[in-house]
Amino acid sequence: MDNENNRSNSFASKAKDYYQLIKFTLSFTVVFSCVVCYLLAPNVKEFDWLMIAILFVAGMLVTGSANAINQAVEKDTDAIMKRTGSRPVAAGRMSQQEAYTFAVIAGLVGVGMMWYFFNLSSAQTFNTKEKNSKLDVQSKLTRTGL
Repeated sequence: MDNENNRSNSFASKAKDYYQLIKFTLSFTVVFSCVVCYLLAPNVKEFDWLMIAILFVAGMLVTGSANAINQAVEKDTDAIMKRTGSRPVAAGRMSQQEAYTFAVIAGLVGVGMMWYFFNLSSAQTFNTKEKNSKLDVQSKLTRTGL
């Protein structure tokens, strides 16, 4: 029984780490805005709820991938900051390799879904917008000295 509890605690702990790795709230906000834009597209007479769900899942995978890359790259910096020190990679609960592996798989699956179910252009646009928004934030932080 004790071994079973350890496994369930281990699974719950790992699930929490992945939840933090993808920065769920941030990813959800980004994808939610994308889905709302999809729903506001002109001349749409009827919504295909399956396609909306696929857009949401693919968007979460791509955005989560970008956030995982960020945490893997910023491991050392995150570790010394109070606000970010408890993130899974910075705290040592997850290796950089595990974060990169997750990021590559999630990113490829997400972009592949966007390409397959929508088109190549949408896959490239979603990925480019995510990169550009991170670059904008980084340049603003650099200009303000943060």
